[in-house]
Amino acid sequence: MSLEGCKSLRELPNFTRIPNLEELNLVGCESLVEVHQSVGSLDKLVTLDLGGCSNLVKLPTEISLKSLRVLYLSGCTSLKYLPFSIYGLQNLETLNVSGCTKLVTLPTKASISHDHDSGSLVLPKLRVLRINGCNLSTADFIVSLDCLETLTELDLSSNNFVSVPALCKFVNLPRIDLYCCKRLLEIPELPPNILEVNARDCKSLEGFFILPKSLNMLEMLLWNCHRFSYSLCYDMMENILLNNQNNSPFKLGLLGCEVPKWFHFSKEVAAYEYGLSSACAISFEIPSKLNWENIGVAFCSVGIISTFFMDHRADISIKGFFIDERFYWRCPRSPTPIGHMWLTYIPLANLSQTMDI
Repeated sequence: MSLEGCKSLRELPNFTRIPNLEELNLVGCESLVEVHQSVGSLDKLVTLDLGGCSNLVKLPTEISLKSLRVLYLSGCTSLKYLPFSIYGLQNLETLNVSGCTKLVTLPTKASISHDHDSGSLVLPKLRVLRINGCNLSTADFIVSLDCLETLTELDLSSNNFVSVPALCKFVNLPRIDLYCCKRLLEIPELPPNILEVNARDCKSLEGFFILPKSLNMLEMLLWNCHRFSYSLCYDMMENILLNNQNNSPFKLGLLGCEVPKWFHFSKEVAAYEYGLSSACAISFEIPSKLNWENIGVAFCSVGIISTFFMDHRADISIKGFFIDERFYWRCPRSPTPIGHMWLTYIPLANLSQTMDI
């Protein structure tokens, strides 16, 4: 059933006479204030979409939707609380509460077990959790989740966390978004199979709790993290290179004002001018009897981000044969000039396979 865009709809009818309803679309019902209690008992309901219901203040107290897989609450800017019963949804796969700007907290394990059967799992099949753009002051609810093997997307960006619990228990989580968490002091312990960490514009960020012992492929963005010291960035860069046990490719975007001295080949390029580009070429010889399986090539670029975007790119050729084109990223504007480093590491084994060496 779709009631999308019914902007004058203020309340819903009793749904007990349509128990087989599988989808309820209420997107953009801007005048809707409350969801009828009967909606919380529709056992066949698979998708409930309340996105953009900007005046919604109350959900059903008891939500026991046995078949529900998708729950969208994004843009419900008047919603302050989620009922504890949401955590009892055993088949929920996607929970999106992004942009709920008045949402200040989510239930924790203690509050859940107080009102519900403590033996039941908390969202055990959840795959996608998006809570970006809320006003959450604590992330303690993460400890309560039991989606240890299923969670594959976690967006915690633009919240008021000071800290985030360890995320290492989510063993299949490849990406974490923490950008614009301006009070966040530390990146928590990361999952073992992490691929991407986006922590740009975390202006209070000072460091990491611990990095994974091995990497499959890591892309880490720390742009405009002003308290993250240059020396710590250099140490982290070197640590990742030295402890890359699987010889995996990775990309880092960090604070930095100069290319580390342990790079063997470097060249300075004239400063960018708005609308113009600068380029340089660096060449070096690779020994013919080199063991390509265990080493790689690291590329580093340093620039000052000011009032306009910058693109950094590396074109890679071996023996005059074009191999690859790597983009370092398009850099965001910064209100004050600040030095940033871009580091890309490419295993030579990957290049040798391309060249059939």
